[in-house]
Parts: sequence; structure tokens; C-alpha cells
Amino acid sequence: MTIAVLLMPEVSEFNGEIMAGTERAMIYDLKILRKHKIDFSVYSCAKMEKKYAEKYHFKYIYYPGFLNTLLLSKFPAVIDSKIKRLTTFFQLLFLNFYVLQFGILARRETLWCSYSAPLLSIIAPRKTINMYFSNFPMPFYSILKNRYKKARYLFVSKFLREEVTSKFKATCINSSIMKACVDTSIFSLKNTKTKTAYPTFAFTGAWLKIKGVFTYLELLKKLHDNNNKFSALLIGSADLWRVGYSRDYVSNIDVGITNFAKNIPELKIIGAVNFKQLSIIYDSVDYLVCPSNWGEPAPLSCLEAMACGIGILGYKDGGIPEEVVEGKTGYLVQTGNSHNLYRLMVKVCNGKLPRLNPRIVRRHIIKHYSLSIREEQLLNYLKKTEKVNLNKWIV
Repeated sequence: MTIAVLLMPEVSEFNGEIMAGTERAMIYDLKILRKHKIDFSVYSCAKMEKKYAEKYHFKYIYYPGFLNTLLLSKFPAVIDSKIKRLTTFFQLLFLNFYVLQFGILARRETLWCSYSAPLLSIIAPRKTINMYFSNFPMPFYSILKNRYKKARYLFVSKFLREEVTSKFKATCINSSIMKACVDTSIFSLKNTKTKTAYPTFAFTGAWLKIKGVFTYLELLKKLHDNNNKFSALLIGSADLWRVGYSRDYVSNIDVGITNFAKNIPELKIIGAVNFKQLSIIYDSVDYLVCPSNWGEPAPLSCLEAMACGIGILGYKDGGIPEEVVEGKTGYLVQTGNSHNLYRLMVKVCNGKLPRLNPRIVRRHIIKHYSLSIREEQLLNYLKKTEKVNLNKWIV
């Protein structure tokens, strides 16, 4: 069996250590393939250091990422909502070109695994497995739905499958749920944390509005203004996704956050860190705050924090309720109600919220989201797929 992996073109740089969710999920899968000596190649337009290119059998394909950079430089104020409408035609055109290159270069591979590039389905549906980690649309679905239906889809959460099938009116016949995973050997419970009289909160991820970073800062400011005792960390960066944002745009966010943080003496800005550093930092954290409000399908940041025994405070939004067990691994409030999230944080500060047992929190991850579980599920799925597809390719 040989597998060709296609990474979404939005990722402009890959360093193997500091990655966004889809990239991390892909790396976990590649580790499984390497462990079982399954041949694979990764195709992407991302820039990559030589050591990672060799490790992940990287092959470069072209994508005009300068288009995003140019538009984001001219329209930084509309990045979150309007930029997609402005660039839909060009992005779709170049996405077709991107996928077509992959189809030509990887035509001899047994299986194709697409990480958030479902357009690949229309080229070779029976050999394509779409790894769905976000609600990426299926271009031309109304015209090419019969091609799309022949492909296979692995959704990271029930929420995501329901959203994709309803939002895009797509019928994914060959679909399954395969949860994300965490390397619990890296993200672990270290038991070296010194107990303090007040809690430590943390936010981890891209510093974007839809991820809730500004909501997090506003909540901390409110806690400070009302004399609550706490400490807080801000982990990540403005361009964690590395999708070609202009330097000015990233710099403006960094400066804005730094200036706002001056009003919150309890807050320490950490910035972007790698896996091992993040695991060590988590040893000083009590709760990860996840104020994301865009319907996040399955945030890996929550899983990684829980693997370290950290509880989650967030919204009942997207796939988060599937990950968090209320009262055992975290506490959730109604979606988008920052006041309720603030009240939850106040209860934590005042000791009025029942303490979570770090061992129980971690045990939940080991039981449902460990790398070994995904390893077994993925291998069984690939073997079954190869057996069904043997001598039946439709390209």
C-alpha cells in the first residue's frame, strides 16, 4: 500500500514543531504510517526545512499564495468575514490547479488522503479519503455530487459531519467518525505543579477573533478590574496558521494585544511554542479557556490540555461538548455568552466551583483520544479500504 497525502494550500510554512490543528492531526497520522512501514508521500505548497522534508517524504506543488498576502495587505480590516467573498473565484481557480497537480504527480499511489481539500474527490473518488477537520466546502457539489458520493469521508466529530452534510446539502454516503488524538507521551500529567491560592488560566491557539482571543483578554481585564485573584497565560501567535497574512497585519495584532495586556498585570504573554514546551507550560495551568465561537469541530488544544490534567472552560459550541465531560473534565456555558463565561471564571477564582481531579481528566483522554486508539482505527480503515478498492479504481 502506498499513500499520497495532500495538505491544504492555505498552509504556507511547515516547521514540524509549531503547527495548527489540521497539521498536527496529519503529523499524528504520518507517525502511525511510519511506525507500520506504510509508504507515503506528502504533497504541499508549504515551505519546509530540509530535515522535515526528508522525514515526511515531502514533495512540493505550486500554489500562488502571494494572492492571499496581497489581498490581506490591502484589506486587513475584512480578513475575518469579507476576504473569502472577495477572493472566492481566484481561490477556487487556483485550488483546481493545485489539486490537478497532485492528481498528476500522485496518480500511481494506491490511496489519496486529503487533509481539508475535498475537491480531490472529483478526480479519483474511489481512491480518495477526505480527512475532515473543518467545514471546508465541496466545490461544484450540485453538478458533481455523484463523484463526491463515491469518495470516503472521515469526520473528526459528529458535529462536523452534521454541519457539512446540512450546510452544503451534501450526502456523504461513505462517511465515518474518527476522533482526533493526542500523543499522551508528550502531553502528560507531571505532578510537579505547586498549588497556589489562586488559579492560572491559559489561552492556546491562533490570535484571531473567531478563536476568541479578544474575548479572553476582555474577560481577564474584567476579572482584574473586579479585584479577582488569578494569573493568566497567552500562548500562540497571530499567524499560527501561516496562511500568508501580511507582516503589517500580524504586527498590528501583536502590538494591539501587547498594549492591551499592559492593563492586565496578571497576564503573561508566552507566544508560539513547540509541543514539548507547551506540555511543560501546562504544568502551571489550572484551566484552559476556550472562548472560540465559530463552531470549532474538535479543538486539539482542548485535548492536549486535558491530557495534562487541565480542565476546560468554554462554550457549548461546535464539537467541544463532544470532547468535554461536564463537571469531570471541564465546565461549559451557553454559546456566545461571554458574561456567563466570566461568571464561571469568577467562581473558579473564588473557589466556588468544584475542583477537577487531574487524573480523571487525563484518564478521559487516554480512554477516548489517545494515539493508540486512532492508530488501531486508522489501520483497520486503511486495510478495509484497500481490500474493497483492489482492482476497482475509477480515476
